[in-house]
Amino acid sequence: MKNLLMIFFYSSFLYGVELKVGDLLLQSLNCYACKAIETEEDSNYSHIGIVISINPILVAEAFETVRLVSFKELSSKSTKGSELLVLRHINQELSGKSIKKVLIPLLGKKYDSQFKWGSEEIYCSELIYLIFNALGVSQPSLKNMDFTKNYDFWLKYFNGNIPQEEKGNSPEDYILSSLFMEKYLLNIY
Repeated sequence: MKNLLMIFFYSSFLYGVELKVGDLLLQSLNCYACKAIETEEDSNYSHIGIVISINPILVAEAFETVRLVSFKELSSKSTKGSELLVLRHINQELSGKSIKKVLIPLLGKKYDSQFKWGSEEIYCSELIYLIFNALGVSQPSLKNMDFTKNYDFWLKYFNGNIPQEEKGNSPEDYILSSLFMEKYLLNIY
């Protein structure tokens, strides 16, 4: 599998499927808050990024800051034994140039660990929403966030100020949307 991962890193093809600019990469991260997000959303995924370049494969993500990372760096953060999911919009072709134009002013912004929509800080699925929204790409609507499944954890995490019912989104919203199709899964070892 290590060889397969290296093939994927150096090529835009995997199992005969071509990775494209605009593809979403979803992954499970190994942290307690990430696992709480996955439980809250009934999901296998707590993080999302977007492919902005194929040669080399570069992914925009909000993790610590809004930044660009290689596929290798992105996948290295995945929970061992998990699968990286690739989603593609059903009817939108995106160019790296258009994504970069929207992304450049956002680069370096801090990660929003409080999940406050519209603040100066940005969380991962908020970044995808902002990019798609600026480009006029159809996507899932914002929802009222729910933090009840892990209430005691979130109460401590948010220092008693849980953003319950505030607008937001998560990686799972893209999976559930009929606007995106699953392209393939890549096992992370």
